Amino acid sequence: RPAAVSLRSDLTGALRPLLVLWFIVVLRSIVISAYQTFLPLLLSGRGGSIVAGGAAVFLFGGIGAVGGVSGGTLSDRIGRRRMMALSLILSTPLLFLFVRSHGPWAYVFLGAGGIAIYLSAAVTIVMAQELMPHRASVASSIVMGLAWGTAGLSLTAVGALGDVIGLERTLTWTLVLSVVALGAVFLLPATSRPHGRPA
Repeated sequence: RPAAVSLRSDLTGALRPLLVLWFIVVLRSIVISAYQTFLPLLLSGRGGSIVAGGAAVFLFGGIGAVGGVSGGTLSDRIGRRRMMALSLILSTPLLFLFVRSHGPWAYVFLGAGGIAIYLSAAVTIVMAQELMPHRASVASSIVMGLAWGTAGLSLTAVGALGDVIGLERTLTWTLVLSVVALGAVFLLPATSRPHGRPA
């Protein structure tokens, strides 16, 4: 079965960087899922309305989608790995400031943090496809479906922790995962031509 052999060989050749990339996306996805899920509860606990909670989710995810488009363009200039590092370096302090802030400035930090963390969304998919150019669909499913599914399983633990120490502290500690992901970024291979396409 040549197709099966080919798939096995492709996976073997790209296994290490693909696992690192998957690990980074899982950590980033846990942070994103935690904020998207618990933002309304956090703001409600601060005395906010349902409308405020909905606006917060839109600022983080809706406005944040701008980062996905911008990140793809910027990565062609500065490189995939640098773009991923920049995304984590910017988003972590911005989301920390959101959690620790109250009033209008909290929404500013949240929107900016959403844009920053989504900067690497499209980049990770492209990186996976470049690692396995002949199996682009398989690579995409690993860093999208499998990573997001794994991250989704963590929400129960995040919610349980929030019940024990409070959502504000929980969302703050969740950002430690972004720092771990940033360290893992430097384990990814650097490319000399980040904008290149496989032949």
